[in-house]
Amino acid sequence: MLRPLIVRACLAVLPLIGGACSKTPPNVLVVVIDTLRVDRVTAKAGDAAVMPFLHGLAERGAFFSNAHAQSSWTNPSVATIFTSRYQSQHRITAFNSTLAEEELTLAEVLREHGYATGGFIANVLLRAKLGFGQGFDRYETYARQDRGGNDDPAFAKPRAERINRESLAWLDERRRTEPHRPVFLYLHFMEPHNPYDPPDPYLERVLRGRPRPDVADVNRRMAVSTVATFDEQQVQAMRDCYDAEAASVDAALRDLFEQLRSRGFLDDCIVVITADHGEEMHEHGLMGHDQTLYEEVLRVPLIVLAPGTHDGTTVSGIVSLVAVAPTVLDLAGIAVPTAFEGRSLRAQMPGRQSWWPFRAAGSTSGPEPPGGGIGIAYSELIKDPGATHLRPHERAVVTESAKLISNVDGTSEFYDLRTDPAEAHPDEVGPEARAALSQLLVDFTARTGGAPPSSSRVILDDQTRERMRALGYQE
Repeated sequence: MLRPLIVRACLAVLPLIGGACSKTPPNVLVVVIDTLRVDRVTAKAGDAAVMPFLHGLAERGAFFSNAHAQSSWTNPSVATIFTSRYQSQHRITAFNSTLAEEELTLAEVLREHGYATGGFIANVLLRAKLGFGQGFDRYETYARQDRGGNDDPAFAKPRAERINRESLAWLDERRRTEPHRPVFLYLHFMEPHNPYDPPDPYLERVLRGRPRPDVADVNRRMAVSTVATFDEQQVQAMRDCYDAEAASVDAALRDLFEQLRSRGFLDDCIVVITADHGEEMHEHGLMGHDQTLYEEVLRVPLIVLAPGTHDGTTVSGIVSLVAVAPTVLDLAGIAVPTAFEGRSLRAQMPGRQSWWPFRAAGSTSGPEPPGGGIGIAYSELIKDPGATHLRPHERAVVTESAKLISNVDGTSEFYDLRTDPAEAHPDEVGPEARAALSQLLVDFTARTGGAPPSSSRVILDDQTRERMRALGYQE
């Protein structure tokens, strides 16, 4: 308990370093779109982009086209985004794992620097009692009432419109009561995650004349997605539902940004848009996520926009979501805590500037952690004993040219990503590259501590277990 108190006390005085601050800190908006693959930001349905709004933002800001999540399911990945630490460090290894109070989060750092902090989350599994609400003045997770009828999903996701409505209402209240206080807003959308319920206009746009999929059948199969059998037609039906949901959240984001712009929130704002993980679409025989560390579940969009930047740039180098929190703090002129593993991506962005009239001491100091910057990414899929393993994947290291997946049974898979981007041939990496990848993983494991001890847990109620099953998760 002593460490976070000392850290937070130090953080509280940092704004006083270097003299008076005449400029109001920028607002911060972090958007996480659950289960969104990076290829959907640039994908097209016929001649039209699936996600035209996000595609446009990517062209205006810094688009990190080779960003990797640090796990392939929501809870550990979101914990990494906000703590800038890996799964083996923050110990979120199960649905009832709690994020320890000793973990320092992005929301806590920003609140210590005067920010009002609000989180509005459509994924009910990211509950405050699991520690994900640390540092937030207002933190809400939402669930829709289960719908009746044999053809309807057992669990209905909250739609983006509700997240928009609730977050804007909170923001308006802050503007009335604290008009000069900067705001950190975290929004988490669920549309691309099953069960699917795509609005008809977006489904028709994606289909382009193809037969309408049986959405109820897709949802039944995706509810047990890791073990159900899918033929080619059923895979296409799932892709159509997924793309239609992606298109719908893209439209909702356009509406949200128009509302934020009309309120002046975006006039001076750091914006980060990303996903917690991707989705398997039968590339390796499975559907869904949380069972492998292949690229289709690790590669996610990462778009960063900062005040004063207008010229877009695409960064193709390997980066990690562990860099999100340090990048936000660096752009805001706030020192990056030494506990954070990631390094800021600010140097890769156009129009590199500091938005406060001083550079916060220590924001770029310290040794370079593995995978914290550009060029190498590490991911983990650490599970509790007895958990479902349809593939034995446990850890992965990705470089610009090659990848190693280390398995719980002691075996390894090596992929040459230049000649085999689909990861179909696990034995086509030479001995020198294998040795280098293996050493990287050894060094990473030594740094992060290897297999984590058990974290504190909460007891899952029957309703939560039902929602997990509806979302396709296996305990």
